[in-house]
Amino acid sequence: VQPTFLNTTRGAARCSSLDAPFETQLEEVVREILRRTHTNEVVFTIVDQAYGDLLEANFEMARKAGFSDGLFYVSLDRHTAEDACSQKKRVAFLAKPRTASTKDVVYLGKYYAA
Repeated sequence: VQPTFLNTTRGAARCSSLDAPFETQLEEVVREILRRTHTNEVVFTIVDQAYGDLLEANFEMARKAGFSDGLFYVSLDRHTAEDACSQKKRVAFLAKPRTASTKDVVYLGKYYAA
């Protein structure tokens, strides 16, 4: 696994919540958004190490469009999830089973988050 730019330059933050099962992480992230925003709307995007350096730009784009309060990330790799945590972004980490393709895991992330 290649680290993303952010965790090689400033060290990845450890988030204990990333050790919980994905479903638990997802529930906690969504409940936090719903409690804080008082709306029944969330927005998510799937990220992995290829997009890890774009987390802040992605969040800024969502902020300008007016939906950053409900935004969270589904990360397909641990390093990118840790980068999101270090940036105080809401994230749920979906570990890729050894036998699954990236396409399979993206589908699972979309299925569970939707």
